Amino acid sequence: MKKILLSLILMILSESYYSQLSVTPNQTATNLANYLLGGGVTITNAQLTCPTGANAIFTNGSTTNLGLNSGVLLTTGSAAAAAGANTNVLNTNNGTGGIAQMAPITGTSSNLDGCLLEFDIYPQCSPLNIRYKFASDEYPEYVNSGFNDGFGFFISGPNPLGGNYTNFNLATVPGSSSPVTIDNINSGVNSIYYIANGGSTIAYDGMTTVLTGSANVTPCANYHLILAITDGGDALFDSGVFLQQSGISCVGPTVTATSSAGGGGGGVICAGQSATLTASGATTYSWSTGSTSSSIVVSLQQLRPIP
Repeated sequence: MKKILLSLILMILSESYYSQLSVTPNQTATNLANYLLGGGVTITNAQLTCPTGANAIFTNGSTTNLGLNSGVLLTTGSAAAAAGANTNVLNTNNGTGGIAQMAPITGTSSNLDGCLLEFDIYPQCSPLNIRYKFASDEYPEYVNSGFNDGFGFFISGPNPLGGNYTNFNLATVPGSSSPVTIDNINSGVNSIYYIANGGSTIAYDGMTTVLTGSANVTPCANYHLILAITDGGDALFDSGVFLQQSGISCVGPTVTATSSAGGGGGGVICAGQSATLTASGATTYSWSTGSTSSSIVVSLQQLRPIP
């Protein structure tokens, strides 16, 4: 009896530790895209193909077990229903079709209740990243049963390694090319990325850890991104993807200088001395000297006093 009472107390304390996720549904495409906008990128021409009530901006996530504080929520059902304790079945049929790009991702004969956000993006650095968490009420009962809900993050544009990306999916299981679906991340497969979500402040039965999609891009080139989620197989048991606020971003290259003076010069470069400039954080380099290596040596020819 004491053990039972102790377990109940611990459960109550665990639940009281968390608060409510706040969601604001029915956003415009521009609002959603701007909420995702991070450093080093520019976003234009946002478009939203999503049923009424299936998208939202979420906040207050730091008081829950979500692992993301705020961002964008795209669902195959009701975005408002995603907040709250995991006590109800999420089962909204929006009566809409699927998304063409998602057919090979889910591997099912039909994709329904699709929600898609797309826009043009101009990254000024590389790689381009996005942080997200996929969740579903298909977990755990319908894993490998033909109802394979999933999320896709598709990029189109120049590939710095050659050719072009054409709807290339970046939402994959880390270290593999397998797409993020309930069949590919669950308690039995890639379980390190899976969280069974019992009685928490997020309504879905299971979810992934926070994942990062990433692609090498050509800085200052134009790209098109598509973020899409669908029910796979039927329109029952909803799924959602939580996208981190300012989570679409890239980190620009940095340059450090090392003086040839040595000794106690403190990095000061005098006339006749040289410095090595070393860049990092990029896939290719092009200096004004014509060099394409990651570092160059420059010399200071003459010093003139400031008048």
